[in-house]
Amino acid sequence: MRWDREIAKEVAWDVKFALTFKIGRARRPLTEDERIQVARQIVEHLQLANWIIERGKPAEGGSATMSTTKL
Repeated sequence: MRWDREIAKEVAWDVKFALTFKIGRARRPLTEDERIQVARQIVEHLQLANWIIERGKPAEGGSATMSTTKL
């Protein structure tokens, strides 16, 4: 089952901010384009694996703010 296009975009947006790993021999951070590509591929895989995603209210004590990592 495919997700609604808007849900897929929102999940990719949220996943993108969790991507803080470094790549390559020089251990450089991902570029913004690379983060978007990886997030889209994760969303694609979740859809193919039939995951159901629903947005709820933020977890108590948690934070739904954007990453503070500087690119």
